[in-house]
Amino acid sequence: MIFIRFFLKLGMLLLLFPLRIFKIKNNRILLLNNILNFDATYSCNPKYLSEYLLKNYPDVFEIIYPLGKNRKNEEDILIKKGIKTVKLGSFKYYYYSITSKFFVTTSGAISYIPFSKKQIVINTWHGGGAYKKMGLDHNNNFFYKLDCKLTESKTTFFMSSNKYFSEVVGRSLLIPKSKILEIGMPRNDIFFSNYEDIIKKVKNKFNIENSTKIVLYAPTYRTMEGNQFLKHKLGPYEIDTDAIINSLEEKFGGKWVFGFRFHPSISENIGNISKNMVDMSSYDDAQELLCAADILINDYSSIMWDFAQTYKPCFIFAKDLEEYENSAGLYTKPSSWPFPLAKDNEELTKQIKNFDKNKYIEDIRNYFNWMGSFETGNSSKELCKKIFEIYKNSED
Repeated sequence: MIFIRFFLKLGMLLLLFPLRIFKIKNNRILLLNNILNFDATYSCNPKYLSEYLLKNYPDVFEIIYPLGKNRKNEEDILIKKGIKTVKLGSFKYYYYSITSKFFVTTSGAISYIPFSKKQIVINTWHGGGAYKKMGLDHNNNFFYKLDCKLTESKTTFFMSSNKYFSEVVGRSLLIPKSKILEIGMPRNDIFFSNYEDIIKKVKNKFNIENSTKIVLYAPTYRTMEGNQFLKHKLGPYEIDTDAIINSLEEKFGGKWVFGFRFHPSISENIGNISKNMVDMSSYDDAQELLCAADILINDYSSIMWDFAQTYKPCFIFAKDLEEYENSAGLYTKPSSWPFPLAKDNEELTKQIKNFDKNKYIEDIRNYFNWMGSFETGNSSKELCKKIFEIYKNSED
């Protein structure tokens, strides 16, 4: 399976190589949030970089944004902003990939694109912290290692959210220290400013009263038979929503609503949900959901790193902890995380009941120090400044 994918990528390299005849445009930047199933949305780090460029470098860059199929609404919004859209995987997509001075992506799957040495390829990655094992730490197949080496050779910069992650990237994706930008993640800048308007926006979207509090359940996906290239599946998400809401109302007071956001690759498999649950899976911007959420319930998803920037309570609900550690694997033990851990519903309600806010905040601060966090709220500013400097130098 993996060696077939590798040779298909080599074939794509040869097939696309003639496109290098086209001239690179120095002010052209392609921003790609590539999610699973060859889809792309206006979200994550590319979205926040795009918004920063539009605001702080108006009329300087030609922004190209690939979108997946059935993204007409997003396309209309981007066009109004002055952003040029292309369909991911189309001829235009590959044309702009080869002619953009800057290619920014959230995925490491770029080995099949024949970039030239004059292009700047930036990987912002799609998760902070360092939780689920990835790359060669997860799959040490010979052909996968060749793919990683090929990808590394095409990568100019790789963004990191903390020191621990920098070490992981160096080992698992073979990215040398000299290529790592230790400036945090652009999508997390949002948590360092006032986001009251975003809270209202999200609640209005889901018809939730402003006074109602939100607990957001956002677990990770599981892979079929531990193979990251196979279709993803629903995990053991049997969570007692009634018990959770009752516990939250007793502990924190007020009215609560239970929202959930499943991974895009499995959200389409969700069946009927109870009346006290709100499906937020289709809301593309996870950061805005985190702004609106008063509490997060997670398992192993790196979304907990993002949410921790708010210092709002996060709980871990990990029914399959031992199985997950033995299959996918984790870089650090959940017991070392600052988030209260529960392996079943009864334990989760107890963790909520015994939650100590002051201790939690102190634990988060110590955790950031231990991980060596680079999150300051200036990631977009720092990266766009570097992009602009490279652009100016290329124009001289």
